[in-house]
Amino acid sequence: MLLIWGSRIYGRVGEHAGQYAVTRFFHIWYLPLVPEQTMWVTNHAQGNAWGHPIRTSRRSVFAGYARVWGPLAALGGIVFASGGALAGIPVALVGAAAGAWTWRWRRLRSDRDRLRSD
Repeated sequence: MLLIWGSRIYGRVGEHAGQYAVTRFFHIWYLPLVPEQTMWVTNHAQGNAWGHPIRTSRRSVFAGYARVWGPLAALGGIVFASGGALAGIPVALVGAAAGAWTWRWRRLRSDRDRLRSD
């Protein structure tokens, strides 16, 4: 069996003026497991992210987990619910909602957040 593992960037949040925060995770089969470092990306040219480390962003870490594990939990909940286990329905709803909710964090929305980032 082929084992794919390493570090990968997940959880892009707080985009403003072309800059954003991401978190590098240790992954197995592209499923984020352990957050390693959060980085503020200042230049993203040709697939290479250039930036500097910042303190761990809880929002970026949660987004990294929820955007991958949320849809998987929703799919698993649907599979269990179709098999007759009604407990799968809340799991599917929570997984889908968590994954969808984090996409709102992609850009800074409020004036206060934009002012703080400047």
